[in-house]
Amino acid sequence: MLAMAFHLLTTDSADGKKDEDVKNDRYLLLDPRVVATAKNAGLTLGVVEKHPANPLFGEDEAWEKRYDNLYARVIYDEEEQLYKCWYMPFIIDNSAKGMTHEERDETPYRSPEDRDEGICYAFSEDGLHWEKPKLGLVEFLGNSENNIAVRGPHGASVFKDLHDLDPARRYKALMIGHTTGHQMLAVAFSADGVRWSRQIPCPEAGIAWDSANNALWVPELGEYVGFTRISSETKVTVNGQEQGVRAVGRVASKDFLKWTKVEQVFEGEMPHLQIYCMPAFRYQGIYLGLPAIYNTETDRTHTELAWSPDTIQWHRV
Repeated sequence: MLAMAFHLLTTDSADGKKDEDVKNDRYLLLDPRVVATAKNAGLTLGVVEKHPANPLFGEDEAWEKRYDNLYARVIYDEEEQLYKCWYMPFIIDNSAKGMTHEERDETPYRSPEDRDEGICYAFSEDGLHWEKPKLGLVEFLGNSENNIAVRGPHGASVFKDLHDLDPARRYKALMIGHTTGHQMLAVAFSADGVRWSRQIPCPEAGIAWDSANNALWVPELGEYVGFTRISSETKVTVNGQEQGVRAVGRVASKDFLKWTKVEQVFEGEMPHLQIYCMPAFRYQGIYLGLPAIYNTETDRTHTELAWSPDTIQWHRV
């Protein structure tokens, strides 16, 4: 049995200030800033196992045509003791339900001209058994008895913001909207996470790409930070055409309305290992990211782990 020794350096925040909003009671060893020395020890990734109850729910309703770009966002609401999920299926599309993998490979996908998406809402008491409530908000095929909260946007990220004192802005969403005829980042607000305000475009952030978006409050910086996908300056040639590599872009805002121009903060190890999207969240004083690595050679995606001290400098684990 190996004897392990760590010498830890601890501080309440990066600048040494004691701020209750950023105070930590744990420190992650993947952050080398808190480890002065380590002996007979190494950092090893754990193994994630899928729960035997999977899949938790599927394309069960008439408005759930395809889960291809689901981009589900799940939170645990401490106040209501409830898991909440916002997911984005294609609600009008050509369904592939029941097809084998071979049949999907042999059938070229063609989207209909009227293809549409929606933000659907579900909740659970245990995270395993989910309910899709009939919200009565959005009409689909002449009936509003469905769990569609919003129709139209793509790749929305919803989170509950306890920092904002305005109850009408308790829930916030960062999404890709089409409100001005161009594809760009947009935001929306809600008091309950179900009934949403109109989309507000954010043209100053720049053109948005189709992908999952992610937003959160960063107490150390005193601002909201959003992550979206961009086309990197790194170029590759695909089918004789030069194109940018998928990478992670970052935007910031003091009020969740006016955003900075998107800037690249992270990309994959190699040009064929591209970051399709990266959900991120704060944990014990640092920020963890789950980059979805799209392998263009195998046409498959896997999830990795990354961390950041400030949402700007990212490190692959």
